[in-house]
Amino acid sequence: MDNKLLTLIENDASLTNEQLAVMLGKEKEEISDLIRQYEKDGVILGRKALIDWDKTDREYVTAFIE
Repeated sequence: MDNKLLTLIENDASLTNEQLAVMLGKEKEEISDLIRQYEKDGVILGRKALIDWDKTDREYVTAFIE
């Protein structure tokens, strides 16, 4: 298992397979195959963006009711 690849993806899911290949000294196809296999095996569960909603104009309310 390529822990360096998984760490890079975890830290920045927007990296392309080409960027990952350059960073790891591997071929783009090898990275694609690894990611596909990790997704199939459930090692990579998904990718998502984290949004700082406080820096947007979205209005919302959070309420805690006991």
